[in-house]
Amino acid sequence: MQINSTRPLKVFLSYSPEDKDAVNTHYQNLLANGINAWFKEENLLPGQERELEVPKAARDADAFIIFLSNKSINQEGYFQKEIKIALDIADEKPEGIIYIIPTRLEDCVLPARIGRWQWVDLFSDSGFSRLMKSLALCAKAKGLIFEPESRETVKESISSLVLSEEKWSDNLSDEQIKAAGYHGSHARLLAGPGTGKTLVLTRRIVYLIQEKGINPDQILALTFTRAATAELKQRVAKVLGESNTPRISTLHSFALRQLLRNSKKLISLPRPLRIADDWEERHIIFEDIRQLLRAERISHVTTLFSQLSADWESLVPECFLYNKSSPP
Repeated sequence: MQINSTRPLKVFLSYSPEDKDAVNTHYQNLLANGINAWFKEENLLPGQERELEVPKAARDADAFIIFLSNKSINQEGYFQKEIKIALDIADEKPEGIIYIIPTRLEDCVLPARIGRWQWVDLFSDSGFSRLMKSLALCAKAKGLIFEPESRETVKESISSLVLSEEKWSDNLSDEQIKAAGYHGSHARLLAGPGTGKTLVLTRRIVYLIQEKGINPDQILALTFTRAATAELKQRVAKVLGESNTPRISTLHSFALRQLLRNSKKLISLPRPLRIADDWEERHIIFEDIRQLLRAERISHVTTLFSQLSADWESLVPECFLYNKSSPP
């Protein structure tokens, strides 16, 4: 959307330090739409007093966007104070005026004190457009005019953040282009060592952002090893920049983070939660599986795990060395 008025709509962006990279992407999109967004990383200058500048900018803003994540909602610090500042200002506004806009970066619980306002999910396909509609209503109340941009224009604003001139399809084989440019529900790519799997994953991410206009915050890339994660992050950042790189993690690290974030909901988990080492894996987890499958030895379980890892598609129940009376 483009603002045609004597001044642009002023929007304050409130977020926790851990979410600044994710918020930076939305900050750039807001700027591309002609909105004067107040972003601490850019607008709070060295030597300025935060205690003075933040309340001043918040009061001067037409709208106050609160970016929420699982990290920020449970975090103590100045972010919580910014929310209190916004609440005090909102109490002075007439009823029906849009000022505070809770904005979720990921699926998380909305804090009770801002629960009376409808939130927007930026991780959903329609999230950013819904945010723009709210800002349009806010602008209308201020006498400002919005002109909607097309989807292609929004996509170009995201693509303009790309650092490299290399296209997503450059130097790819026909099969790699087919994989990287696939647009559908699910796809499975089977490839051996040295066939360019990391390259295809990199170009797939670039394709989704450059060509499809997908927000980086809506992309999750999982790998098996930390080395693969580091390499994929490096390659993607080289093209898109670190601030526009989506979440890339090992499968194990991602799963652990989800357990830690939801540990209060999982009563049966031990406290503190930690990763089992090799000894515990062999003598506790494998022993439980051995009993469940009624296998004679733990070595039979380890053989099963090796088969699952090496050639899981060809496995049939008869391959397993356990009593057929085992539970389904």
